[in-house]
Amino acid sequence: MRAVRSVAVVFSFALLSLPSWADQALTPNQQKLTGISAYEVFVEELKPDALKCGVTQQQLKSQTELALRKNGIPVTSIGLDTLYVRLSILFDARLRSCFYFLEVWVQEFLKRDQQRILATIWQKGILEAGPSEDVPRSIGMSLAELLDLLCNDHLAANPPRKPSSK
Repeated sequence: MRAVRSVAVVFSFALLSLPSWADQALTPNQQKLTGISAYEVFVEELKPDALKCGVTQQQLKSQTELALRKNGIPVTSIGLDTLYVRLSILFDARLRSCFYFLEVWVQEFLKRDQQRILATIWQKGILEAGPSEDVPRSIGMSLAELLDLLCNDHLAANPPRKPSSK
């Protein structure tokens, strides 16, 4: 019985000595997002093939802004940090299919040699294809996946502040 207690005590101390999630080192992608307090969302103008595949610019922008807000990340209209969404899409009428590349990236102004330059600091993309009737759902799911990655990295780099108890 004493041996079991000793093992339990040692195991408890080992667990307590493990670093917590908040103490984990940030990845390079997460480090680049440190200090960003809000994003301006910009969706590039879509080609006519996007409409043939049932996708609109407003759908992409609304889904992006909603994902940020649901994760407690503010959206602004005059931000220095811009979240870009680009959908490159091709409709093949003969195959009744759409081929697309969906990209999400974050750009911000950096100071270099006394000049401000616009730099991409975070970027992910997905290449997919499918029947045209399934593409709007597929693009929505792909965008949700990319936004989950961004929101997770953003929140790791900028943990929400806990309200102070008075």
